[in-house]
Amino acid sequence: IQGETRLFTLRLPGSATATDVAAPDLAAWRFDPATRRIEAVMARPQTGPVTLALTLQMPCDTPPVELTLAAPVAEGVARQRGRFAVAAPESLLLRFGETVGVTPIDTADFAARDAADTAATRQPAVANAEPLRRAFRYDDPETVRIALHVEAVQPELRVEESAAFSLGDERSVLSSSLQLTVARAGVFGVQLTIPEGYEIESLTGPAVSHWDDGRRDGRGIDLWFSRRIQDTTPVAIVLAAPMRGIPATLVIPRVTVVGARRHTGSLAVSAERGIRLAVERQEGVTIRRDEAPRPSALLFELLRPDWSLVLRTEVLPPVLKPDLLHRVEL
Repeated sequence: IQGETRLFTLRLPGSATATDVAAPDLAAWRFDPATRRIEAVMARPQTGPVTLALTLQMPCDTPPVELTLAAPVAEGVARQRGRFAVAAPESLLLRFGETVGVTPIDTADFAARDAADTAATRQPAVANAEPLRRAFRYDDPETVRIALHVEAVQPELRVEESAAFSLGDERSVLSSSLQLTVARAGVFGVQLTIPEGYEIESLTGPAVSHWDDGRRDGRGIDLWFSRRIQDTTPVAIVLAAPMRGIPATLVIPRVTVVGARRHTGSLAVSAERGIRLAVERQEGVTIRRDEAPRPSALLFELLRPDWSLVLRTEVLPPVLKPDLLHRVEL
């Protein structure tokens, strides 16, 4: 500033509104939504370099959304130059379109200069700031236009399962332990599909908040977590269904995490004594040969999310092995 002034006026672009203004010696500030102007009044006349830290916000629809970014304009100045950066969490995908009135610069240079400006205004650094994606400089704020497409990054789900299915004459039970890994973007919940005719006896996990049964509405099981999951968390589920005898062929039930890109693991199938099991049809699974086969138990490796397994059953006739003692009295 050449000379002295106590009043600074800025015009905001588009639908932006001001939520905070900070500066050394700032006495008061106001934002007029009708004219979209900020007026900052200093406690005493200012001369030389003066730094105002503005916090602005603008309404935005849920991604995907198209935005046009612009810069605030300082009124009554002979020249205005500046830098413009875009920061966003990793859960958002940004695609920059046409840029007008700006020149790209290195984000590291912008961050260093921003840290210096923060120290100059004696304001605390922003905690947990999002990473910078792109940075620009401009010489005329009136011409700044940055087209931006924003969409949510879809989470990548991977499942490692250890399951055991037991077949009985009156009841069958599937007990499954799922190691759910979430990458790229966090989730607060997932959806499970369970086989028809089975009821949930338990559904637990250290990060599980609650679950809703939406099968009547065709949604499956909505599983909600107590925090945003962006790592690996275990989920244990136990399903049970009544049986009326042993069917000749049996479709092995499975629990599916909707949207999982990979689903691997192991499955142990066992039956009550006197029931022989054999593979009728299999897809996406392979039988394990590293353990001695038993007529009433089979082990499988799960290879993909849409695996299927049909077994043949045979109820063996009872084998009587009497141990007799004959006593003859003459």
